[in-house]
Amino acid sequence: DEMKTNAAAQAASIIASYQSNYPADYKEQLEKVLIQMGYNGYDDLQQYLIDNAKRTEIVKQYASDHFDELKIRKISYILVKFSADSEKTEEPNEDEAARMKAVDDALAGGSEFADAARDHSEDSSTAPNGGYLGVVDVNTTTLDEAFLNAALALDEGEVSDWVYSESFGYFRIRNDASTKETLEAGTETTSETNEAGETEVTVGNGQSPYEELIGSYDTSL
Repeated sequence: DEMKTNAAAQAASIIASYQSNYPADYKEQLEKVLIQMGYNGYDDLQQYLIDNAKRTEIVKQYASDHFDELKIRKISYILVKFSADSEKTEEPNEDEAARMKAVDDALAGGSEFADAARDHSEDSSTAPNGGYLGVVDVNTTTLDEAFLNAALALDEGEVSDWVYSESFGYFRIRNDASTKETLEAGTETTSETNEAGETEVTVGNGQSPYEELIGSYDTSL
């Protein structure tokens, strides 16, 4: 029932989007897409969304059941890039070493990893989010091999030594979560009654970590 309700809301949103983009023939445009995906046409939109939700739930359950085998990890990192026109060697040059030392000093001085990432990471796509990469596992193929191997070898809460990547530079990697309890924390909505008798609702991030994994880094599941 929940899937049906969600699918109906998603279908209405999709139809509204198509009506905005294709006011003259939005049904025909949706029909083409659904037929390409193996459905009969426009009237199967909600069924497609239900089927997709079922597949997602099955894969999420599989990932949870095979958690240790898949070595599922939530990962953040700090990147120090190669200096311009450097030789890109495992041994950093003076400029690279100075930037790496700034990271080390911040961490040694008590800075949280996320704060150090915001202040020092040279990856503009992840630094604003505290260096957060996402949820990965052994089937991930889109990441630098040296990076992934180092990330999967870390215990929960552990920060790696500097990891050399011939493609990007030097990484400090943090394993934010590698147990089910930690990984799943913060994804559910909870409610409590305060001293005034009012119900306070705490909303998690809304997305299952397994859904994040299969949506970004392990499409093989």
